[in-house]
Amino acid sequence: MRGAQLATEHNFFARSGGRTITWRVGLALWASLFLPALAIAGDPDRVRFTRQDQAAYADPGPIEGPEWETVRLPHEFQGSGIAWYRLHVELEHAPSEPMALTFGAANDADSTFLNGQLIGSTGRPESPYGRTYDHVRVYPIPPGLLGNGQNTIAIRVVNPYGRGGLVGPIHIVALADADGVYLSRFRADNVSYVFGTVFAAVGVYFLFLWGNFRAQKENLFFGLFALAMSGYRCAFPETSYRFIGNMRLSQTLEYAVLFSFFPVSYNFLVHFLGVRKWLIIRLYEWATLLAVVALVLSPDPEVRLLLLRFWQYSAFPVAVSILLLVGASYRAGNRQARYVFYGTLVMIPASVNDVLGAMDFIDTPRLVSFAFLIFLAFLAIILSERYLALYDENRQRGRVLAELDARRTGFLTNISHELKTPLTAIMGYSEMLEDGSLSSSDEVADAHAQMRAGARRLREVVDDTMLVRQLEEGAYRARYDSVDLASLVDRALDELAEIRLANKIDFLASPSVKLPADARLLERLIYHLLRNAMQHGRRNGQVRLDASIEGGLAIISVEDDGEGFPPDFESKAFEKFARADTTDTYESSGTGIGLALCRLAAGCMGGSIRIASSEPGHTRLELRIPFARSEAGGS
Repeated sequence: MRGAQLATEHNFFARSGGRTITWRVGLALWASLFLPALAIAGDPDRVRFTRQDQAAYADPGPIEGPEWETVRLPHEFQGSGIAWYRLHVELEHAPSEPMALTFGAANDADSTFLNGQLIGSTGRPESPYGRTYDHVRVYPIPPGLLGNGQNTIAIRVVNPYGRGGLVGPIHIVALADADGVYLSRFRADNVSYVFGTVFAAVGVYFLFLWGNFRAQKENLFFGLFALAMSGYRCAFPETSYRFIGNMRLSQTLEYAVLFSFFPVSYNFLVHFLGVRKWLIIRLYEWATLLAVVALVLSPDPEVRLLLLRFWQYSAFPVAVSILLLVGASYRAGNRQARYVFYGTLVMIPASVNDVLGAMDFIDTPRLVSFAFLIFLAFLAIILSERYLALYDENRQRGRVLAELDARRTGFLTNISHELKTPLTAIMGYSEMLEDGSLSSSDEVADAHAQMRAGARRLREVVDDTMLVRQLEEGAYRARYDSVDLASLVDRALDELAEIRLANKIDFLASPSVKLPADARLLERLIYHLLRNAMQHGRRNGQVRLDASIEGGLAIISVEDDGEGFPPDFESKAFEKFARADTTDTYESSGTGIGLALCRLAAGCMGGSIRIASSEPGHTRLELRIPFARSEAGGS
């Protein structure tokens, strides 16, 4: 064959409705993502002439009419089909030595003709799968059959599915001339199993972990169906067609998988980035559904070809829309969208490259599988960031829940004590009055006074708890009146007389001002500020209250000479049930809502409370209430 001029004619024929149509078809490697059995083989098998020392010629037979130019899907070949390959080879000089035609494995059976005569056949249409997969075909050429000029080689492949021969949702022919004549075809190859498996696993993970099916109901059909087919083809690449049995059904399933790639990808990105779906993808999804229905209803190969073309051409606007969508999300400040954007910048050019190659516009290697791995790497970065953020958030929530639980336990303990102490006094004095243990009128009067004090304390605990709830829910409305601060201080000192006496607190005050404020809220504020100072101040120490009006603000400060707030406690001192872990010179008690009530009450009147100073020997809490606002809101 040295010196021979070689040329190829790349035609593929099908008969439909009594007419012959001509096309050339390719399939992008997008298919390998969903159909791992479909992947381009390494180097295509070479169709070449070789020397044949011992010729064993096959029985010659003519090609009947124009059948050699047709591809048919006859009823007697369920899940099979017939494919013809035709090559025209131009020879300057016919070789005189014995020659043979060799080519790679074809599934299932072939009949090979040269210039209209049968020169060899391997396998039978009814032969079981696997018997002729790996047989390299070598057919001797009868002397004189090759001639000068054009020689026509026609290869008829029966049952063209499987590892050898022609596989795919429709028949694909791609013939290329080089130093020899090459027959390129898709065939099963383990190289893409990993891509299909990874994609199926990642797809299932995304759909079920993040897929809100109420919002992503479009993915129920596209995603789950495609992933199920992908998983099946990964697990049973050699038997899927035999299991399905019917050719039209198998082609329909494969088309549904192919068409589902962009809807699933787009829906995933829409949900993942939290953006609104665009009209173009909705139209694409409906067109895809109609295409699948048409595949089911029509056995016409021309329809299947048109639908494949639709899928190929629609990849371009859909890819552009995905790129624009991700870019818009990126510009909107979605931090994680940048990784999707980077992955999309890699994925879309690779996919366009493969689609153009499949449509024979360019001749380049398939890139989408490698680009998809890069895309998955970017998604893995996003997942890792989300997992780390969720982990930190869960740890923080755990700490908060543990702290809240500790506060709840402390609150229950404290409020039990706060309720039990006055109840004990009430029960004790009532029993003493009942059994006559108290004889003198002074003792009886003191008992009545202690019982009234205990009842008053019970009411205060209940009222404070209810007031905190009302303030938190915004149900309390402040009513402003002119309030004499001195009278509120005197009332608070009366209620705190027991604590003050027990700890020998020296109290200093200069509250000779009147404030427009809510009397109830201000009274509870003064009470809890003084109670906090007397409880946490130094024994035999001093508590001071000052009040002034400055720049439209009523400023009330309470100072004590205790240990002060721990630095890590200052930020949460005004939260409910918060208690500093300090060692006091006396046993402190309380419900744990006093300072929280102060914060809420001050806020209700438009004011604020803060720790103005906190250091050993000097702690000062400062309350600020807008004077002008108080007057405006007075009633």
